[in-house]
Amino acid sequence: MVALRCGVVLSMLVLAIGCGPTTLQVRSTPPGATVMVDGNAVGTTPTPAKFDFGKKSFYEVSANKVGYIGASQTVASGSAIAKRGYVNFDLIPDQAYTQTTVSDAANNWRRIQVDKQFDKAAAWQRMIDSVTTRYSNLEQMDQASGYLRSVGLTRTFRTPGRGEFSVRTYFIGTIAQAEPLVYKVKIVSERSEVPGMWEPYDRVFTGDQELIDELQNRLGTK
Repeated sequence: MVALRCGVVLSMLVLAIGCGPTTLQVRSTPPGATVMVDGNAVGTTPTPAKFDFGKKSFYEVSANKVGYIGASQTVASGSAIAKRGYVNFDLIPDQAYTQTTVSDAANNWRRIQVDKQFDKAAAWQRMIDSVTTRYSNLEQMDQASGYLRSVGLTRTFRTPGRGEFSVRTYFIGTIAQAEPLVYKVKIVSERSEVPGMWEPYDRVFTGDQELIDELQNRLGTK
């Protein structure tokens, strides 16, 4: 009887330990990804993360790193991941990231004070010349107000296992101040992972930044 009771107690103890908090290592290739467990940040890879399967049978773990496509996995009690003691992410490079750059003109107005040697007509023509070098098609243009809007340029990228996503940009410029003459310009940049649904993107294509720099050099005060 004593042996039986001891066996029962031991079994209950093992069961309690198995249902208690478990620490798993979260890794990624490359390292340095931000790890979230059920939306809560726990560190950057490689990092330990605690899972209490006694309270919850599964957790959602994600890894995100700038320049790479974010990934997530479900870690469940008794799963192969839980048994092996670690969660591993092989992050895929974000193709859009390598073809874009940070710009203060991405979805933000940037002001260019026009050099006094250019009157309104000359400044307008210079802006048209520069913009059409980058965007061959214009959607709206009005010389009186200095308003100019291009047709968007869209590039579609394919990511293994994640399908396609697109990035599009277009130029908007208008007169912000008549005297002295000041233009405000920006590149509207958007990203879509679901057809027809666009969200602001904080990067622009390299050609867009080159256009902003060219406008500053051709129109701005020296």
